Amino acid sequence: MSFKHVRNTSRVGCVNVIGTTSISGSGTRGDPKCICNVQQWNSIGTSFTRGLYWKLCVPLNFSGVPINPIGSDTYPFVGKFDGNGMKNIKL
Repeated sequence: MSFKHVRNTSRVGCVNVIGTTSISGSGTRGDPKCICNVQQWNSIGTSFTRGLYWKLCVPLNFSGVPINPIGSDTYPFVGKFDGNGMKNIKL
């Protein structure tokens, strides 16, 4: 499987690799986990998030893609989320 690499030049710390759930950032206030694509957004509710800092680093286009809630009964979202002034498309 090949991935399309798109560097976001307007947001520091975000290299968008379409199709991957690997998320950059350590999850601290100074180095939040940077959400760069829909797959990364949908993976937030499938892992431990307690106390982590998250930041939406690019606007996301959810056209034709199912949207998973952030958090679940198994992995409730208990962190900090910065929408960074972004607007998501087709929610």
